[in-house]
Amino acid sequence: MGTKILVVDDDPDILVGLENRLQWLGYHVITATDGLPALDLIEREQPALVLLDLELPTLSGLELLKRLPQHSHIPIVIILTAFGSIERAVEAMKLGAYDFITKPFDQEYLKILLKKALEREALVRGVQFLRKCSPAPRLARPLMPPTSIISQIEGSSLGCRDRSSGVGLVFLNIGAEGVGHDKHQIPQDL
Repeated sequence: MGTKILVVDDDPDILVGLENRLQWLGYHVITATDGLPALDLIEREQPALVLLDLELPTLSGLELLKRLPQHSHIPIVIILTAFGSIERAVEAMKLGAYDFITKPFDQEYLKILLKKALEREALVRGVQFLRKCSPAPRLARPLMPPTSIISQIEGSSLGCRDRSSGVGLVFLNIGAEGVGHDKHQIPQDL
C-alpha cells in the first residue's frame, strides 16, 4: 500500500477525480467533504499529506489549519484553491500549509508537487532522527595526521543509535574502494 493521502473537497467531481488519479499514481487515498470529518480522519488515519480545499461547508480549510497544531499528528498540507482566492492560499501558507495549487490544476504539476513535499518531509524526519542519536564516542587519544587515521579505521563504520528506540543507523562506511561499500549493515554494538 502506498503513502496515505487525505483529499478534502466538497465538489464531488474534484474529489472523485483526485481520488482516481492519486490511486493510479500508487497512493492510498482517503476522502472527506468537509473540515470536521477531515480533522477526525487526520487523527485516526494519520495521512502523510492532505490536499485541502479552502472553501468547505462547515469548517473551512483555514479553520482546519488553525486547529491542526492541537492534534498529535500534523500532516503536510497542500491547499487546493480557485483562481480568485490566492490571497487566502497565501494566508494558509502562513498558517503552516506546504504549498497551494490552483483549480483547475495540471496533473503533472500535482504529481511533482506531491513528490517534492513527501521527499522534503522524509528529509525532515531523517534530520530529526539523527538529532536524537547518541553523541559520537570520544576519542581515547589525540587525533593523528589524516593518513594515519584512515589507515587505522579502514573497514570501519561510524553510526548512531536513537536513544528512545535503540534503532541504529550507519551513516559512514570507511574502507578501500570495492571493500564492502555495497553492503549496508547496522552494527549491533552501537
